[in-house]
Amino acid sequence: MKLIVGLGNPGNEYAATYHNVGFIALDEFMLGSRKEKNYVYLKTADALFIKPQTFMNLSGQAVIAAMNKYKVAAEDVIIVCDDVYIKKGCIRISVGGSSGGHNGLKNIAELLGAGKADKITKIRIGIAKTDADNLKLNETLADYVLSRIDAENTALLEPAITAARLAIKKLVAGETISNVQSEFNKR
Repeated sequence: MKLIVGLGNPGNEYAATYHNVGFIALDEFMLGSRKEKNYVYLKTADALFIKPQTFMNLSGQAVIAAMNKYKVAAEDVIIVCDDVYIKKGCIRISVGGSSGGHNGLKNIAELLGAGKADKITKIRIGIAKTDADNLKLNETLADYVLSRIDAENTALLEPAITAARLAIKKLVAGETISNVQSEFNKR
């Protein structure tokens, strides 16, 4: 069984923010979901989809809880999250590697430990700022990732959300990671 984790922050105030694109990508899979202590989930025959209900910096708590409860190995974990260094509309799929400064990924890696963290698959959805973004004076990275996605940027992000969903479906169906990377990483 695959464990697919969409990263984001719980609560309506974060629902349409850049940091919640992991949640947004999983929305289509989560119809009829249920609540556990640390996460919302939907279990199918082949996969367990979860959205942690801890804040981003504590995402690892929900991941570890789900892995332990459903006995999921690290190599069967797929994390879907935002990445400020990837162009909007693009995704990158990787196994292991660094957190790239993403606090949710950092927390998951810390709680899993290096050996297990190097086995998880990451689907990173690009949210990099563009010239079209309304840049604010003294805006921090945290301000940006927690800002609401406007209609123009929603249109820019939609191809990446769609690609992430298709990549998830292929990985759950048993497609190899290298084939999925070849298909999606060149977009």
